[in-house]
Amino acid sequence: LHPDTDSLVPPGGSNEVSALGHMNAIAELAQLLDAAQAWKAPPDVIFVAMGSGSTVLGLLLGVHLMGWNTKVVGVADQDKSPLTRWVVNGQPSVPFVEGNVAQLARSTVEWLHKIRFPGISPDVLRVMQHETFVPDSTSWEPGYGLIAPADGERAKELKEAGLNLDPVFTLKAWRSLLTMSQTGALKNKKVLFWNT
Repeated sequence: LHPDTDSLVPPGGSNEVSALGHMNAIAELAQLLDAAQAWKAPPDVIFVAMGSGSTVLGLLLGVHLMGWNTKVVGVADQDKSPLTRWVVNGQPSVPFVEGNVAQLARSTVEWLHKIRFPGISPDVLRVMQHETFVPDSTSWEPGYGLIAPADGERAKELKEAGLNLDPVFTLKAWRSLLTMSQTGALKNKKVLFWNT
């Protein structure tokens, strides 16, 4: 809470305004892909760590604004008990971080309509929920900020290759990508890892 105003920075820093930066990042990605002519089409899948919600929500809204058919896999950094889920998100059966994103999505879309932000269709929440958002609320195990021994070894190998991943967020998003890849679900797909 700022001492001179009623301004409040929410936990994790996610709010309606913070999602705008990640929406803009998708527009910048589109320009980069166009300039580099790296891919003839946008990514089929984006993997991103999912904490308080604005990064994954901004990417989802950006994908929507660009008209892409890209799936955004949001990899949760934790989960909470059903009681905490109910107290914080009002949804005891929905994994904690998914509930955060759903709440933020509703308030952000409402705010974007209020300020008459162009390009946000009325069905954006339905489209995001059923067509573009792929939550992974299991890869956060063994716990918030904890890693399995195999992940520790993988992190060292990746660091030697020039990719630094933290144990709370990005390493778990990488594991999700790797796991999905090993099942064959990403075969012949253009996959982007969004390293936050």
